Amino acid sequence: MSDVYLVNLATRNAQWLSARQQVVSNNVANANTPGYRSADVKSFTEILDQTSLQFARTDPGHMNIAAGKLGAGGTAAETGLDTFHSGGNVSLENEMLKSAEIGTAYSLNTSIIKAFHRMALSVTAR
Repeated sequence: MSDVYLVNLATRNAQWLSARQQVVSNNVANANTPGYRSADVKSFTEILDQTSLQFARTDPGHMNIAAGKLGAGGTAAETGLDTFHSGGNVSLENEMLKSAEIGTAYSLNTSIIKAFHRMALSVTAR
């Protein structure tokens, strides 16, 4: 049996969430570092738009879907935030909000995988 697209997508989302949490943690750790500029990762939607998916036609009746573009993620410097006495622009409140968003997204991701796993087990058990 080949890989299930949903599991691959959820895995990639978990990896993206992990990378984003690492960047947010780095921002918090360097909040008082003179001249440090806050950063964030590209949105997951942007990452998916740059990703190529290879669809396989296993039956002549299946639709022929063209693949997207290849690409990779990265970090981007944040703009529009205030500058603080250290010369940096890290707002701990914004970083905590991002961290909460990451936790919520990770919980949703985990819930989807658990539901898919239960569904797969119920199908194979019959």
